[in-house]
Amino acid sequence: MFGPAVNLLVVSFSGCQPITVIVVLCLGFFFNGSITIGLFANRVDISNNFSGTLSGIANGSANAIGFVVPLVVGALTQNQQTMGQWQKVFLMCVPVYFLSELFFLMFLSDTIQPWDNYNEHTEMKDQEEAEEEGKLNVC
Repeated sequence: MFGPAVNLLVVSFSGCQPITVIVVLCLGFFFNGSITIGLFANRVDISNNFSGTLSGIANGSANAIGFVVPLVVGALTQNQQTMGQWQKVFLMCVPVYFLSELFFLMFLSDTIQPWDNYNEHTEMKDQEEAEEEGKLNVC
């Protein structure tokens, strides 16, 4: 996520140089694609049983933000389509990328999580229920 953050910094300070902006934005989308691949792979790494649920939660929250961002951009740029206003839009995204990357690097791992053992949990619960039924049927 550092790559797209740096690219947005370059875009926000590139002024009226359309070729530079287009090239840098294309590079930013390239780096953004590698982010997506890593995040999808990480969901499967940490939970084979619940990777679909994790994907749903992650994509749902990401899409919810997709409703908020156009409102913020519209509020910043309405009747003010200036370079300075668009620079604010791009600069607001930079800390989001940096903080997200720092969070990912500090807290995420590739080891299967303890809560992924759905089958073991249900087998133990079934065994406990069977033992309880056995105790009740003995009388």
